[in-house]
Amino acid sequence: MEFVEATRAGTKALIGLYGESGSGKTYSALMMGRGLAGPDGLVMLIDTENRRGEMYSDAIPGGYKVMQLVEPFSSDRYAEAFLAAEQAAAGRRSCLVIDSFSHEWEGAGGVVNSAEAIAEAAAARYNRAWDGTVQFGHWKTPKQAHKRMMLKMLGSPMHIICCLRAQYASHQVEQKDYAKYGITSKARTTVIRDEFQTPIQDKKFIFEMTANIELSNKQPGVPILRKCPEMLLPALQTTPQLSVEVGQAIADWTDGGAAETFDQAELESEAQAAAHKGTEVYREHFGKLNAQEKAALVNSGKHELYKADASDADAALKGGE
Repeated sequence: MEFVEATRAGTKALIGLYGESGSGKTYSALMMGRGLAGPDGLVMLIDTENRRGEMYSDAIPGGYKVMQLVEPFSSDRYAEAFLAAEQAAAGRRSCLVIDSFSHEWEGAGGVVNSAEAIAEAAAARYNRAWDGTVQFGHWKTPKQAHKRMMLKMLGSPMHIICCLRAQYASHQVEQKDYAKYGITSKARTTVIRDEFQTPIQDKKFIFEMTANIELSNKQPGVPILRKCPEMLLPALQTTPQLSVEVGQAIADWTDGGAAETFDQAELESEAQAAAHKGTEVYREHFGKLNAQEKAALVNSGKHELYKADASDADAALKGGE
């Protein structure tokens, strides 16, 4: 045993994406996966959604491999799928997308379902009808399997993106707290829905992620960061929507480079100055920018504007000859 110098180089990203149907989880995960794996790397998808993950086979640069995982969605079967992915990668730079990881918790054969089956079997041993109650001891075996699976995932040499289903939870508010929530009802209690979504998985799951991101079907693919190291924030803000560029920026960060920051106003001012000197100068200037800077100009609409400015400058220079 020995101590060595700490370095971020070679660490792996573990990203959680959660949201309701239509929030862009699968597409966003696969696009980020391509960036994390690189243009020549391997992107893999564990699909529990009856081939829904193959809808994007023509949309993801470089394509991806897929494995269909059907019930029972036990923790042990997820662990076996991780091993199969690692063997398929065979040391190549890779990213594994799991869609959906919620099945491991509440799907057929998942943690909740397994605990319920144990509780029902316990009732049957005493010739009693099961009342739907799951006692503390009934969770022991399923949660042990879940922990083993999580340890397997945490020790993986691959970048991993976990897609999870989500729901808006509701809670009861007592009359004394009505003012805080702007409730005007005269009832003694009122049930209200949370304004944020809750991922369907173990409550401790979020703490295992490098970053945990909520997605909304109101703005599909636009990240709502719920947990993220401050140093990684610039990478996740490379483009407005989760993209290949975001994945690449995260990969650069985990490889040991810092996610670069820049001044948007200064970036635009320098690009505009280059555009006023003509197309050739602007093209050369744009080509020297990094991926984040290029994406910032493109997504702001300034790139197209400056190309038009450069074309006008060409015409002006030509007319002055």
